[in-house]
Amino acid sequence: MKKTVLSILLSSVFLVSISAGLYYYQHDINKASYPVLTTPNLLPNSSLAPAHQLKPNAYVFLKNSINTLASSQQFGDFIKTDQLIQKYFNQLPLAQRYEVMDNFLRAVDQHISHVDGKKRALTGHNDFFLETTPEEYQPHLLAKRLLTVLPSEQKTWFSQAINYDFDILDIGEGFYVIRLNPNYLVKHFAPILPHADQAFIKAIAQQNQQQFYYDATIDISWQELGERAIFWENYNQQYPHAYFSKDAKVLANYYLYYFIHGMGNSMTVESFDEQENSPVFNDEAKQAFAGIKNKYPNSNVSQKIKLLENSMVIDQRIVDPVEPTERSMLMGQL
Repeated sequence: MKKTVLSILLSSVFLVSISAGLYYYQHDINKASYPVLTTPNLLPNSSLAPAHQLKPNAYVFLKNSINTLASSQQFGDFIKTDQLIQKYFNQLPLAQRYEVMDNFLRAVDQHISHVDGKKRALTGHNDFFLETTPEEYQPHLLAKRLLTVLPSEQKTWFSQAINYDFDILDIGEGFYVIRLNPNYLVKHFAPILPHADQAFIKAIAQQNQQQFYYDATIDISWQELGERAIFWENYNQQYPHAYFSKDAKVLANYYLYYFIHGMGNSMTVESFDEQENSPVFNDEAKQAFAGIKNKYPNSNVSQKIKLLENSMVIDQRIVDPVEPTERSMLMGQL
């Protein structure tokens, strides 16, 4: 009985195999083209995962938005980038944070240039300063006045921009610039960067709400000018390997040059006393030199002061002039 059942089963399997083979032969079907069932993959497949489970690529979002901003004249592209920075910047590793920040600053600069255009439709209205009263020389009042003379397209852009930390800055001799105020970096970038970077960004913002010179004249106290040179000298000593260390080194020399030599309409050395065989300093500079030497006797700034005081000619060069780095200027350095 067992053999009979077994024989029936074997016969059934044989007939099924013959039928299947005949079916494939008649329909010319390649069995290899059919999927083979295997053990399910236990690792998650992102392409099959529900959309709410996918973590967005913060770097790609920011990079694409910044690239769009760099070639755009629409302020909406800045708003979009601003929103993405606030949402995703803290998710990036440190190296990408630096990259995104640097690229963002370049993109903003290019964005403003596109809005301005070759005809300087945004920044070419210098004559409106001629009718501006001293009381109106505040960024928000200058911005309000500028809106009355801008062409329609630039007026629309600027009316939005002044609500996002953009401001107008009088740089003297009848010129002004539109810029992203460095306070924007203090609010949106500094808190998510190392302490040394925070100190750099905050100092840039604090020192550059206005220019320190105006129409070739030093427009802050000589003591303050010396303190800035000291600050950047100390920054380099405290953070020699910081991301902004090279920028800070240049700023130390930048302020030091003007502190030692002055500029155009406010020179440090007024004359040379032939009898005393020594330079004659303007009173404010002389007082600042004494204060800095007393307060920071071992500083490089104090050493340069001594060299100037002991110089034998009226125009001896003690410090070579330098320009701030591109990055620090994009960050707001004036």
